[in-house]
Amino acid sequence: MRSLLAKSLIAGLLTSIGSLVVLYLVGTILLIIRGRKDQGEGVLGWDPVAALTPIGFFVFIIAVFLLGAFWAYRKSIAPSAP
Repeated sequence: MRSLLAKSLIAGLLTSIGSLVVLYLVGTILLIIRGRKDQGEGVLGWDPVAALTPIGFFVFIIAVFLLGAFWAYRKSIAPSAP
């Protein structure tokens, strides 16, 4: 039982780290593509720093961790196919 819990927690951590890496890469690519467009004078653009508020970031990390841990736990308790 302890190894099952440990595996689920490790899967949750790996899911959290993996989603942060993917989110960072996608965000960087989108900012590069969007940054090439000429926005002109006086145009309000999207502020990526505003999207990373501490509470939003914390909620995202916890949600991804819980989803990864739940997925690993459900996968490991499912009956094996013969």
